[in-house]
Amino acid sequence: MFSFARLIPLLLLLAPACDAGGTEPATPAIPTVVAPATAVARVVFIGQKESCDCTRERIDKGIAALTTAIGDRAIPVDRIQADLPEHREQVEMLRTLRPFMVAPGIFFFDAADELVGMTQGETTAEELQLILGS
Repeated sequence: MFSFARLIPLLLLLAPACDAGGTEPATPAIPTVVAPATAVARVVFIGQKESCDCTRERIDKGIAALTTAIGDRAIPVDRIQADLPEHREQVEMLRTLRPFMVAPGIFFFDAADELVGMTQGETTAEELQLILGS
């Protein structure tokens, strides 16, 4: 039997990230997937070319946190935009590895190109350093 009570959590997930006024609603943080102690060899940072102010701020803070977390390590970062047609195939492939709903999405891969960690939405350099292993 269908229950509307089961549908409510799904509808809440689909709620827009921003309202027309550009303010971000109070939503719980999206959990960070912490990687095992595997060396990260490559990072893919998924942002958006076109976004509202609050999403742009999250993306900018995310790239700053990632830059700080990586520091002087030689870890390449591929930046792709979820809303550009030329990046659509790569974004969909990453979504099959680990779904994400909020920009930025940051995917961490080891030397064997296996996914070892992922974050989405707001993040800090400290959280990213945990994934990077320091």
